[in-house]
Amino acid sequence: MRHCRCSWHTIGLFVGAAMGGIVSLLYAPATGKETRRLMMSTMQQAKDEAHELTAHATSFAGEKAHVFKSAVLPKQAEKEEKLRHSILGIGLLAGLLIGGVVALLYAPKSGRETRRLLMDKAEETRHEAEQIVDKAKDFAVEEVQKVKVQAVAAAAKQKDFAVEEVHKVKAVAAAVKHEIEAQHS
Repeated sequence: MRHCRCSWHTIGLFVGAAMGGIVSLLYAPATGKETRRLMMSTMQQAKDEAHELTAHATSFAGEKAHVFKSAVLPKQAEKEEKLRHSILGIGLLAGLLIGGVVALLYAPKSGRETRRLLMDKAEETRHEAEQIVDKAKDFAVEEVQKVKVQAVAAAAKQKDFAVEEVHKVKAVAAAVKHEIEAQHS
């Protein structure tokens, strides 16, 4: 049973990463390099604020720990059960987050530029497909015309052959008729 949950989680993670990456590439506000530079400039400030918040949270948690224990423990078992049932969703969300962040950090172009590039490529591909279809139509028309010409030529040749054979048969019939008349006279 554990293997199944793990594989669903993995599937969710990969699907989510792909989806997050694609969406982030399409909507990245700047290139990955610019985004990383911006992140590094604000990281120290966030680190300082996190240390400050941690200190406040630790003191608050120490004061209120006994109140939370009685209320949280029964609900925690219920939450764990729900968590087991939504492992695919968790993987999907984690993948979305990971894929999105990676794509934002390594986006070669902004989302607007990427969308424009994709639309240009799609238009170019559509135009090339139309050209291929037109060439195929022209080729088919040419081939049909060639077959028509060959069919007309073959029919004319067969007609000439048939007319010639009819004349031969008539000549033979006339000769036979003349011979029969000569024998009766």
